[in-house]
Amino acid sequence: MEKLTSIPNIAKPIQEFSDFSFVSWERDMHPQFKAGVSDAETSFFATFIRDHKVQSLIDFGVGSGATLSALITRLAESGYSLERVAGNDVQDSFLSRARELFEERGQKVELHQANWLDFPEGIPPYAPESFEFGILTGTSLSYVGGGTLSHTRALQKSVVRRLASLIKPGGHIFIDLRNYSHLALLMHEPQRAGEVTLDPSTYYHGFQSHVVTFPAYVSDSLVVMHFYDTEKKIWSKLDIFPLFPEEMASLLSEYFTIEHTFYDFEPEHKTKSLFTQYVAKKK
Repeated sequence: MEKLTSIPNIAKPIQEFSDFSFVSWERDMHPQFKAGVSDAETSFFATFIRDHKVQSLIDFGVGSGATLSALITRLAESGYSLERVAGNDVQDSFLSRARELFEERGQKVELHQANWLDFPEGIPPYAPESFEFGILTGTSLSYVGGGTLSHTRALQKSVVRRLASLIKPGGHIFIDLRNYSHLALLMHEPQRAGEVTLDPSTYYHGFQSHVVTFPAYVSDSLVVMHFYDTEKKIWSKLDIFPLFPEEMASLLSEYFTIEHTFYDFEPEHKTKSLFTQYVAKKK
């Protein structure tokens, strides 16, 4: 029988937070992680865009627009402007927030609403191979999956193919992922009696020090993350479908050539990096 990418129950909080109330991830926990933008990330993208003389950019998962807006601002401060900037999301609420932010800051960004699996279809639709650089941040590719492991990989491969369809030949894509090997080590770290020794920053950027994140379950097919808000005494969980380096290389290889791999935006390999970032060139 093929391995399933789901497990019966990781529905209870760990002992240290057993009195916390369970809340919805999408409604009550996730919005907290969209308030800040990493300076290292913004600088990384701005440098790449200037060095490669990029003129057309798409943020495949624009969300509330904070990351893309910060990047546009950083480029403008250095005297660099893009001819075309686009942001995509599937959720109305995110697109509304992004639109308000871009209008407030006077930034010209075309917004599209589409599921990645429907590219180049969207509202409005895209022209194929129309961007020089595409970014997919927030470890978003790991949220694609479900059912069997082979089904998850097929879905992830389809997403990569659809993303590639919007990138010009010779253009680039940036994709980041959590370092799942490091998460597995954190999951097995012994807890001292009466003292919680969990890493507070295993979510993207880790700005919210009062939100403790804990990898409750890590396998080659499923990761279950717990999030504990120590101020509000609430908690939630998120199922993720992990990709390890060799799997990521395989997924990208049909459409892209990986040019650089970074670890927390640094070129030197780190076994304990929180994130791995890939820059790949469209074939």
